[in-house]
Amino acid sequence: MPYNTKAIITDVNGKAIPQYWDEVLDRYVPLPNNQPIVEDYHEGNTNVTKNYSYQMNGVSIANDGLNNLTFIVNGVTRTVFAGEVYNGTLPPFTSITVNATDFFRMEVLR
Repeated sequence: MPYNTKAIITDVNGKAIPQYWDEVLDRYVPLPNNQPIVEDYHEGNTNVTKNYSYQMNGVSIANDGLNNLTFIVNGVTRTVFAGEVYNGTLPPFTSITVNATDFFRMEVLR
């Protein structure tokens, strides 16, 4: 049956919990607590600072350019070399700064 014919999963207070539709099981399935969720997406080719009102826990940055880029989380600077991808779970953070002069794509995870 299609997903829109089934009720979503709720907690004891009747609020929806994080979940996804499993086509094989034909039902909604709770997301594991340790499953990262993409909270923000950004692409560009210039410096950017993103601030969040709640804590993030990871980042994935694809450096599509010919120049290295750096990003700063919790005061720690990391380099992503040209053509490389960085994927990491980090200590909780509410701000990330990317210093770039070439094209990149970034997903921030909660």
